[in-house]
Amino acid sequence: MDQIGLDDGSSIDPANILANQYFEAAFSVYDIGVVDDFDNPDGLAATSMQMVISGWNGYTGIDRISGLQANFYSDYNNAGTSLAGDLGSEDFPGVPTADPNWSLAGYDLLGVQATAPWNIGVGTVWASMIPTNEFGANGQTGCAISTIGDLQCWQANPNGGFGFGSIQTVASNAAYRVLGGSGDPCDLPLPPACQADVNGPNGVPDGIVGVDDVLMIIETYGQTGNGDSRPQGDCAPLPNGDCTVDVNDLLLCIEQYGSDCAPSGACCFGVDGCTEDQTEADCSDLAGQWLGQGSSCATCVSGACCLGDSSCIQAVPEDCFNAGGAYQGDSSTCGNCPPVPDNNECSGALDIGNGGLVAFDNTGATTSGDIIDPCDADTPARQIYQDLWYSVTADVDGNLIVSSCDATTLDTVIAVYDSCGGTVLACNDDGAECADFTSLLSIPASAGDTFIVRFGSYAWNDTASFEATIEVTPETPGACCIGNIDCYDGLVPTDCDAFGGVYQGADTTCGSISCGWAGCESTDTPEGVPCQEDTDAAGANADPNGGLNVDPPVYGNISDGETICGSASTFLCAGCSADGTDATYRDTDWYLFSNPEGGEYTVEAGGQGPLLVGIVDLNAVAFVATFTTEANSEGSLLVTLPAGDNYCVWVAHDFNAGFETPCGTNQDEYSVSLSYAPADPAACCVDGVCIGDFAPSACAAQGGEYIAGESCDSGYQCAVPYEGCTATGQEPLDPSEAWTAGSADATYGYLRYASTSVTSMSSMRVWGLTLAYNGGWATCEDPDMTLAIGAYEDSAGLPGAALAESSATPVQAIVDVVYAGVYPLHRFDVDLSANGNIAWVKAASESDGLGDCWFLWISSTLAGEGTSVFDNLGTITVEDYGLAHCIYE
Repeated sequence: MDQIGLDDGSSIDPANILANQYFEAAFSVYDIGVVDDFDNPDGLAATSMQMVISGWNGYTGIDRISGLQANFYSDYNNAGTSLAGDLGSEDFPGVPTADPNWSLAGYDLLGVQATAPWNIGVGTVWASMIPTNEFGANGQTGCAISTIGDLQCWQANPNGGFGFGSIQTVASNAAYRVLGGSGDPCDLPLPPACQADVNGPNGVPDGIVGVDDVLMIIETYGQTGNGDSRPQGDCAPLPNGDCTVDVNDLLLCIEQYGSDCAPSGACCFGVDGCTEDQTEADCSDLAGQWLGQGSSCATCVSGACCLGDSSCIQAVPEDCFNAGGAYQGDSSTCGNCPPVPDNNECSGALDIGNGGLVAFDNTGATTSGDIIDPCDADTPARQIYQDLWYSVTADVDGNLIVSSCDATTLDTVIAVYDSCGGTVLACNDDGAECADFTSLLSIPASAGDTFIVRFGSYAWNDTASFEATIEVTPETPGACCIGNIDCYDGLVPTDCDAFGGVYQGADTTCGSISCGWAGCESTDTPEGVPCQEDTDAAGANADPNGGLNVDPPVYGNISDGETICGSASTFLCAGCSADGTDATYRDTDWYLFSNPEGGEYTVEAGGQGPLLVGIVDLNAVAFVATFTTEANSEGSLLVTLPAGDNYCVWVAHDFNAGFETPCGTNQDEYSVSLSYAPADPAACCVDGVCIGDFAPSACAAQGGEYIAGESCDSGYQCAVPYEGCTATGQEPLDPSEAWTAGSADATYGYLRYASTSVTSMSSMRVWGLTLAYNGGWATCEDPDMTLAIGAYEDSAGLPGAALAESSATPVQAIVDVVYAGVYPLHRFDVDLSANGNIAWVKAASESDGLGDCWFLWISSTLAGEGTSVFDNLGTITVEDYGLAHCIYE
């Protein structure tokens, strides 16, 4: 499995990063792992794993990470129960080492090597690699996402702190790499130091080469591995040993005798200091906290902890958290604590009357309230850190609004109580449509009601100042629905509720909303078909509007401005399942409509039962657009169509509703209407060329494709159909496969070469993406992009003497193929004449540098199935995948 790609990070998508972290004990409810799957058809053992990592929210780098854990699971759901893998799990304590060849700024490539092969079984395997990182000292860590993969991975949070349950599916690829081999431990490298430490007093290596190791080598002398195990005394020669205990092992043990190779690291005593280069045993004897192999005292931090009674203590972050204090930063000292706000405790809640805009500043606040469990129906337990308290008394009937929505970048949590220490009336973490994880809630209030509002931070020690809203606002009149038919304007929520109605929202009117489906009207056109199946039991009498579900297809008709009253039932089809049992089917109604000019079409529908309604393109046999309605409700869609009489309105029961609507149960009746409006001129594409902005019918008359919402005048480029290679070359991988796109830009010194074998050429075609890097890759268009191109002989498996080189402006086109859902494929056709033993061809953009539009060459083979060369400012790498190209002689 390789979803990392090249060391330049060109396969990393900077659009997001997935939380992935073991927190300290105080925050263990948030322990979370990123899980992704791979195929292991031959049952190979895994021997190493890598991950691309970054962080946020106070993250300073990998130096404060205290360990890594590699996990393998038989099913991703198992990670939702325990992050430790059920197929295998190994911990690697200590500060990890970044791969020095990794060059993408802001990210690190970390790896671990199995101490014994991970035997992970045959078939699909799920994997995770989770760093241990204290939030209080180093923020949050995450796994990068990649453009390589099937756009599906998972996040597991067994304790539910993040609010999505124990597992959630994510439409991304985790930047993981898992390498494997035979499963024979003798294929793995020996330890980097003290290889002769093969035993100790407890039968396992103890970090010292001594008499126990000599005796073990003598005891196992002459033993040879059997493919499943390494003889305990095998320690030479480097790097892997020879899987046999012989004189070489004894000589190495004598050479290393007396070596002390126990892992050492920092021993932290909190506020009492720190000592480096201590073994775990020595640190335990000193009653300290060993920070892991290779760790330094830089990760043993403490500082001033300001408490709610205005006192201050020196503390490590976790102790300060447990004391409810406000940590002032590493190495800070007492004496500079900000003033504790008067409303730091509920007993001192600030009385703000009916409320309004409130100056919020929790810089000096501590955490005084309890965890709220659950926060709301969709959010589990939440603590509100550095909380401030307010008392608000309604002077009107209305709603209490508590909001930080879009008012700050602080991640907030808010709650309302009926009194100090009383019942939680409402709680919100992230408000709907609020940016930056800000909060918003609203609850009914009557004149004279008093509420206690608690306002604070999602993350401990994260503070800010801004204007918050805590206010009781009067009720606003709006539309009130009484049943599905009656609607009254100008009612406030209280009055609407008193009438037994449903308030439709502030300032709504009956003319702007639907109370529900009112039933068919006398002016509606009858479907003309009684409630029935698409065909009868014998299949003899086809449903006259059953569309493609009957043979031959037959359709009803609907016109602009017409409403049809019909029936959409479900029925039992005897013996229709694949196993011969009965199956539930539905009557589908298909209504053709005339569309010679193209335009905007609105479809509105509602019915007694739940409906699935849409417009079908009969040429493509696919929905153009759909909507669903609940029972006794209405819905609509608006879509712009190109000219053509190949469309129909489609109506049927919605199977996802979970219940059936058979004939004779007053659940099948519906009405559907169609209305038309002319469409605005838009881009018209003819053979991949944007010829201008036309109305749909005018575009059709030109033999073009109408592209709604786009304009040739604004530079829209039409996609051309994909054409494969008709000469010598390799075609691009399909977007569904594990593709990669390698940056190739001559200005920046990134040169790539595709392997070929021809004796002459006149031109070539290459395929790739055009992207610009500005802190992250994004699509760009440069129709005038020039390429540095060349043809070369071979020299010991690498590009050799140049047979031809040029700088040229290729004929460029966007192809109707899209990678990762957002990156359109481009093709470049360029002339280049060369003769001789042509073994390599080059293509690279000639940009204005970082931030300009670059060429990224798309792969033509999976990893391990091809060859190409990457020249990174003179550092040559032979890649194990091909590059998409076509050579014309």
